[in-house]
Amino acid sequence: MTFIMKTSITISDNPIILRALGLQMIEEATLVVVIGMLRMRRRNSWFRAHSWLFNISNLNSIDLSFNQFQGPISGFGNLASLQVLKLGRNDFNDTTSWNIKNLCNLQILDLSHNGISADISNFDKQLSGCVRNSLQVLNLANNALGGAVPDWIGELRNLKSLHLEDNLLCCLIPPSLGTLSSLSFLYLGNMLQGPIPESFGQLSELIVLDVGFNQLSGIVSDVHFSNVTKLEALLLSSNSLVLRFSSSWLPQFQLKNIHLGSCVLGPQFPAWLRTQRMFSTMDMSDANISAAVPDWFWNSSSRVYYFNLSHNHIRGVIPDTFTFKNAAIIDLQSNQFHGSLPRIGNGVRYLYLSDNSFSGDLRPILNNVTDLWSVSLSRNHISGTIPSSICEMQMLEVLDLSSNLLSGEIPRCSKVTTGLGFFSVLNLANNNLSGTIPQWIGTESFLGSLHLNNNSLHGGIPSLEKCTYLYILDLGENSLKGSIPPWIGESLTHLKMLRLRSNMLGGIIPDQLGLLSELQVLDLAGNNFAGTVPHWIANLSAMVSTDKRITEFFVTTASGNTVDYVGIELTAIYQESLLVTIKGRDLEYSNTLSLVMSTDLSANDLHGQIPDSVTDLVGLQSLNLSGNSLKGSIPRKIGNLQQLESLDLSKNLLDGEIPSSISALNYLSYLNLSYNKLSGRIPVGNQMQTLTDPTIYAGNPDLCGIPLTKKCTGDEVPGSDEPVLDTRNSDESETLWCFIGMMIGFVVGFWTFWGILSLKKAWRISYFRLV
Repeated sequence: MTFIMKTSITISDNPIILRALGLQMIEEATLVVVIGMLRMRRRNSWFRAHSWLFNISNLNSIDLSFNQFQGPISGFGNLASLQVLKLGRNDFNDTTSWNIKNLCNLQILDLSHNGISADISNFDKQLSGCVRNSLQVLNLANNALGGAVPDWIGELRNLKSLHLEDNLLCCLIPPSLGTLSSLSFLYLGNMLQGPIPESFGQLSELIVLDVGFNQLSGIVSDVHFSNVTKLEALLLSSNSLVLRFSSSWLPQFQLKNIHLGSCVLGPQFPAWLRTQRMFSTMDMSDANISAAVPDWFWNSSSRVYYFNLSHNHIRGVIPDTFTFKNAAIIDLQSNQFHGSLPRIGNGVRYLYLSDNSFSGDLRPILNNVTDLWSVSLSRNHISGTIPSSICEMQMLEVLDLSSNLLSGEIPRCSKVTTGLGFFSVLNLANNNLSGTIPQWIGTESFLGSLHLNNNSLHGGIPSLEKCTYLYILDLGENSLKGSIPPWIGESLTHLKMLRLRSNMLGGIIPDQLGLLSELQVLDLAGNNFAGTVPHWIANLSAMVSTDKRITEFFVTTASGNTVDYVGIELTAIYQESLLVTIKGRDLEYSNTLSLVMSTDLSANDLHGQIPDSVTDLVGLQSLNLSGNSLKGSIPRKIGNLQQLESLDLSKNLLDGEIPSSISALNYLSYLNLSYNKLSGRIPVGNQMQTLTDPTIYAGNPDLCGIPLTKKCTGDEVPGSDEPVLDTRNSDESETLWCFIGMMIGFVVGFWTFWGILSLKKAWRISYFRLV
């Protein structure tokens, strides 16, 4: 029996099916073999056991994608009819044994996502021979290929699609790519440098040009698009390119995707964009534009799906007549827009308007659109109250209304009506909100970040026991009373930042906080906490570690919502930030927040001694215990805190000497030990030499040594107690006798010379002749 198959076959791991296919040697059939999406954990033994696959002479398509095959692979060189070979998303990282150069019918080769670590020039052998004449699609994306993009790729004359993105390729883009007359899709996002070759202007079939996320520089001009007529996607973002077109240039194409972020386009809006009326994604972020938006640009943006003009200096008002009807992502943050908030359509999912000067109330946004996923309107001049309509937003994950002029109470959403089941971030900080913190916030089980600081909230800390994913809790600068509930340590086990400073909280700091092994920032300053500095502080293992790495401090939203549009993944993320008091200043951290390690228990009513366990926090950068009633001495091993940059123990009752080990703190740049009862010599050496301000030791009358003017015992110059003789008269006599001797010498010498000349006529005549 002969199988004639013109559709795909999915070969499972069923031995009966495999045996049947192995026994039937297909001589005349056109067979497509697909072994995909099975997540097989097979090494080369699978291929050795089923080597019959490589004896099917008429096999024209193989798809082994999305498995976990590993190691080298060979045998494909015998499949002379093969047209499609897809091996993507496996672990075929050894290409040395591949022999495909004689596959004269091969059109599609996909080796993406395999972890291939080699110089891309090594593919010269495998892709030599007749395969260079047949290959139309070459996909080597998402590997670890290094080296420069080779010139021989320009010899793949029939190539239509080239994927080299997400590798480690460097150096210049070879101009030979501009000779690929059939090329329609070009993806080169790596670490490439230099300019875009002008030869790209000859790619008349080009539809997608993606050279974004490289290190390209230089000028892009009319020449680069001289014969380009079919271009639909121009993706140049995250480079240092300067787009400089002549005023008369009229593109011969209509773009659907315009991504020019981080390129220099300004200061004016590019005039050539006026010809583009079909675009649906637009990214001109950080493009050095400082002009007002022209009316024609708003008119051209009616179709926009993804709209990003962020991080420019664009000014003006968004017209009342304009509505983002089709937009899903709108990012206008960090500009100079003013006036009322813009009108948006029901399809908007992500809205970022922070760092502008928008005014008015929230009704244009929160009263009309119920399907928003993420909203950031921080650092504007928005006033009024927060509408209760947020209780009905079933998909809302991120709501950031911080640093505005909002007043009134946080809406009281009942669990029956609220749809906020996926809330990940709630940031209402730096407003004029009053009342108590509503209980419904504690029912948001996916809540990861809660910022309510710097308002006028009162009452106690609400129950947040169900918020087990919470990693940032900032309730500072309010009027909260009561004590710290023990469940913070028992239930919020992933908490990294706990900031409760400047409230009216009191009682004993609960021992349960010692269970927070991931805690990096503990800020309880400016309250009424009593008792001693907790001994369990050494249990905060994150502060014990010195292994610090910059990690992305982004919120992972509960639903994982991602917008995929025509092959371009559009993901909007929320980057965290936190105000941390270090070195006597309030510093806002965002990009490096994951590196911050700080403990601040200042301005409370703590007593007793500083526990020696504090010196176990070797990863700590800032320690502030000032403004308490601490007694005893500074821990002798304070020098163990090798990462410490800021140490404030001022305004306590500490006594004894400053430990000499403090001079081992090589990163210490801020020190305040003032107003204690310290005594003895101030340690010197290393970083202590740079701390020359005497006020950091003020209020310790028994301290001595540099930088104070008070010297320590033994610092006097030897012999300084002996009486000093008045030698002034002696010096004057010596000067007088010196002048007398000079006068006598001059008189004797003068008359001796002239006396001889007056007595000796011959000498007198000789002298005058000489003169």
